[in-house]
Amino acid sequence: MLHAIETRRVEHHAQQAAQPIRTIYVAWSVIKLDGKILLHQREDTRKRYDVLAGDYGLVGGRLNQRDVAGAWQTSDLLAALQAANSPLMKAALPTTLQRELHEETGLEYGRHYQFKPWRCLRSYRQVQGAAPNHALTDYHFEVFQIELTLEGCLFLQRQVRQDERLVWFSPKDMLPGKSAGDLPYLHALLADFDNDSVAFEKALAALPDSFGAGYLVDKLKYGVTVLLDAEKPVLAGMLGKEKPLDVVLTARQTALLLGLAAHGRGFEWASVTDNVAFLPYGWVDVHPHPALPAELMALAGLLQNTDACVEVYQDSLFRLSVNPTMVFFDESLFTFSVQQADLPGKQTKIPATLTRKRFMTAFGEVAEAKEVFGLKREFTKQLWQIAQGALDAVLDFDSVPKALKIEDAYEKTLHKETRFLALGLRKLLRHTGGSIRFCCHFDNA
Repeated sequence: MLHAIETRRVEHHAQQAAQPIRTIYVAWSVIKLDGKILLHQREDTRKRYDVLAGDYGLVGGRLNQRDVAGAWQTSDLLAALQAANSPLMKAALPTTLQRELHEETGLEYGRHYQFKPWRCLRSYRQVQGAAPNHALTDYHFEVFQIELTLEGCLFLQRQVRQDERLVWFSPKDMLPGKSAGDLPYLHALLADFDNDSVAFEKALAALPDSFGAGYLVDKLKYGVTVLLDAEKPVLAGMLGKEKPLDVVLTARQTALLLGLAAHGRGFEWASVTDNVAFLPYGWVDVHPHPALPAELMALAGLLQNTDACVEVYQDSLFRLSVNPTMVFFDESLFTFSVQQADLPGKQTKIPATLTRKRFMTAFGEVAEAKEVFGLKREFTKQLWQIAQGALDAVLDFDSVPKALKIEDAYEKTLHKETRFLALGLRKLLRHTGGSIRFCCHFDNA
């Protein structure tokens, strides 16, 4: 009833300029990891008049008088709380932010994060309230960008897993009507972009993540290949000049390393061991698994000061601290296939499939993955010839070995494909002993 009365007051005001009955100051935060933004379930979800307004908002909340420095000495505090654009209230919003972040996520300022202003929104007016309290409200929002420490990033990931009120949304999911399930409530933020959904999504997508990965091994034109051979488990070095690391692992340790590398690359899992949780940026949480923490600590000791080093946090979080774009996998895991009937055909392009087979790790089984590429038929026939050893680097073709021309064509096309690189194969063609060979199994059934 009160909502209806207040709405009619606003809609039928003689000068179309109904004044707000209350003013509320709000501090919001943008916490972004892996391109997604953290939202928190609103406390008034079941009490609001408009239940479709949205269940989730940015982490943060309303200023209260305890956030104002020296509030007990401020004689006109209540007047300032209800004043539009009050400098006193706006100066208190960083304190509001810190309080709300701790209440909703457990994050502690300084230890877990720093922050900086992102947007001070235009005043936003709406008939809003919960239960019996409804009034035309003048909202003043300030949005802050959060920069997490390593401890804060890992702490937050655990909090999200344990608290169902915390949910990650992509920028697209934050648009009205785009989320398949949970409803975000970000009307004031969208209004600050003049309700331009494209500009809203682009601005959120352009924001940097709240935590930088900070890998210990991150070099240009460098590669780390994880092999299945425990006696020579890792190749590392400048691309094309990789050499085995001077380390010998057990089969179990190799399985641990494969698991860390697979998660670091973002591979999908067919099955996952109990008490293993995968976090962003390659981190794996193995608490409270009875054996994995000690096993991973031992592996980290063996790989210390190598280019396949394992980073450890609080003896239960681990990652292969190598930039994922540098990490590759044993060539025996891959198969390149075409249909034999397509090779002698007349079509300009034919389908070719690169498959990474399922493989076991200490954390579970990595799922099979495959990508299909449309390649020129003649180029594919030449790849087949190299795979069969029928075409080598000594054949002359306009003063340049024909196989080298084919390799150059591969480097400029397939090797630059994002989908090809995402599978984790270092190269399809490789120089070995002065010749060029096909790196994985070629199937033309």
